Amino acid sequence: MFAEIIAFICTGLFAGAALYVSVVEHPARMSCDLPAALAEFRPSYKRAAVMQVILAVIGVTGAIVAWYLGHRGSVDADRHDADQSAAARRDPHI
Repeated sequence: MFAEIIAFICTGLFAGAALYVSVVEHPARMSCDLPAALAEFRPSYKRAAVMQVILAVIGVTGAIVAWYLGHRGSVDADRHDADQSAAARRDPHI
């Protein structure tokens, strides 16, 4: 469950940041003159790239871990049910 929450938070932050940049940052920078826009864009692009990589790696890792734990759990549960069914067939008093 923890891995699912981490994956959900990271993907939500990633999507929120992308939406903010598309709706707010880019139009604001397009209204500036070219030297001012470049002065703002260069440092923010470097910081944004680091943030995007971190969120993407943590989000994907969390999703894979959550899938693996959920997949493994369902297989174990199916195996347990099959063992119970086999035991019931052998001994009807179980």
